[in-house]
Amino acid sequence: MMFEHDFAAREITAKIGCENHTAIIRLKKKYAETGRVEDNPRLDQSRMLNECNKHTIIRCLANGECLNAVQLIKSL
Repeated sequence: MMFEHDFAAREITAKIGCENHTAIIRLKKKYAETGRVEDNPRLDQSRMLNECNKHTIIRCLANGECLNAVQLIKSL
């Protein structure tokens, strides 16, 4: 890995064809701190719509009751 060989961020940017050297700086810092560059696993986010809301939206769209997002929100 180029991080291990102490390449400068701009050198790495030039070698891989990246336009933004600050992204390389952030990855290099992350690699120094954690030993890896992968993102941490994320917790499941709670759903904004429950099953009942999903069915209501589908019904409104299928029947033509709601034609845009504002009408859909008001129907919930």
